[in-house]
Amino acid sequence: MGIFFVSFKKLSFDRIDNDQGTTLVGRQLENAKNQKGVLGVVDGVHILRITPSYLVSMDMPFFSTAPKEARDDIIKDMVNLVESVHVMTSP
Repeated sequence: MGIFFVSFKKLSFDRIDNDQGTTLVGRQLENAKNQKGVLGVVDGVHILRITPSYLVSMDMPFFSTAPKEARDDIIKDMVNLVESVHVMTSP
């Protein structure tokens, strides 16, 4: 199923710094067309965790009709998941 970007309606950005790196959380509302050319609104989040030795990223699109509270709760869980990733090396 294809969604084709048309334009951004709103962009927001949060930065979370801690002792293990930086986590960037970008949210966007965008106008997009589906495969039939029908215009709609897509809400999405992009999360990037940057550490000195690795990067972790996660993206998630949402239906614009999903409740804001549900989207916010899912994004909190996504941030926790991305921040819980740690690279372990074997000796």
